[in-house]
Amino acid sequence: QRQRDSECGRGATPESNVRDDVAITHQSDILDEECEHALAVQIRGLRITPECGKVLCQLDQTATVLFAVGEHAEVRGYGQNTGECLKPPSLLLGADPNLSAFCVEGESFTSRDTDPTDRRIDRLLAYLRLIDDAATMFAPVTELPKTSVLLTIPALVLGGILNSARSAYGSIGPAFYGLRSCLLIMLLMALLRIKRPEALKEHVPEELGAIIGIDRAPEVKTLRRKLTRLANLGRASELGHKLAVQRVAARRKMMGYLYVDGHMRIYHGHHTLPKAHVAQMRIPMPATTDYWVNDASGDPLFVLTTVANAGLVKMLPAVFVEIRSLIGQRRLTVVFDRGGWSPGLFKTIINDGFDILTYRKGRLRSLPRRLFVPCELNVDGRRIQYTFADTGLRLRNGLHLRQVAWLSETGAHQIPHHHVTS
Repeated sequence: QRQRDSECGRGATPESNVRDDVAITHQSDILDEECEHALAVQIRGLRITPECGKVLCQLDQTATVLFAVGEHAEVRGYGQNTGECLKPPSLLLGADPNLSAFCVEGESFTSRDTDPTDRRIDRLLAYLRLIDDAATMFAPVTELPKTSVLLTIPALVLGGILNSARSAYGSIGPAFYGLRSCLLIMLLMALLRIKRPEALKEHVPEELGAIIGIDRAPEVKTLRRKLTRLANLGRASELGHKLAVQRVAARRKMMGYLYVDGHMRIYHGHHTLPKAHVAQMRIPMPATTDYWVNDASGDPLFVLTTVANAGLVKMLPAVFVEIRSLIGQRRLTVVFDRGGWSPGLFKTIINDGFDILTYRKGRLRSLPRRLFVPCELNVDGRRIQYTFADTGLRLRNGLHLRQVAWLSETGAHQIPHHHVTS
């Protein structure tokens, strides 16, 4: 564009209207008459001319490289609008051009670049909507910071998050930074304590890119655009369910006890949300409540976000429905705090095949001292002594539960929270 303006004597084109990496011009005379209105794309001295069934690359107009795009692909530019995309017809069967790239199912695209630090050909192919994610290429480097996060890659693969995301979202469209690259970037951001995309400005893009096998990490606006596209698809619940199914299959022995706990998440956006009491700051603030369900070892299984900060009593039925869909008809014990105290709900939960473990709510009478007996046991190789009372408890609705209370270490008073279980 700058060259044409200079030849026509119009002066320089404003920087805001020119992209340094891509310039698209109509050059119908460079191809034969059958390929009229074809697009010639020039990227930093690399000219790639789309033709029928092949792509001709001329590096600085000296060396010529010829390679095929797909087995029977036909890449042809058409239309009067230079913004129209190139659509290979033989690869469009059953594909949505807004969500998926033009590739054969089960076929992985390999990079056409030879230099891991210069991915201009892959970026061009992404611009031409021919790939949906850049292939991984690592460059030999020394003294690269933050590389210790690569030790977590096997755990991420074993956890199945990449396969589950591909199954839930499919693709986020033809792009250089596709679904896999964006997920890896966000996961590594969490491991590196980069809390939000804006904080990427404080890190060198080339260094972060070298860790995941691309030339540079995406810019803030690029990553935010990808997050917006993922959010608009509305498949986060589906992704969470797929991950939970995999965790249950891999850790079924740890599913005998499940722990439910609510955590407040402060909201700093522009939308209007109901306020909730934030214990850390001791003031009410716009926030949402997330209820996490963890297995016996404390590892997360799934999470549910409340509507208008609903309490634990209102959320427990939805939690039990999700647990039943994951675990099946197996009987298990669900542990939660006194926020879920509801005798009527307890009866429904027990009739549905669950056991509960919680502690009583409100002021309680002290139990007679004669009911307390000493007990000694080994926990993780440690010898522990308790003085507790194991009694029964009958609620007003007739439900009979087991109640356990114990004395303090000095034996001077009773612990105020009496645990109750079915």
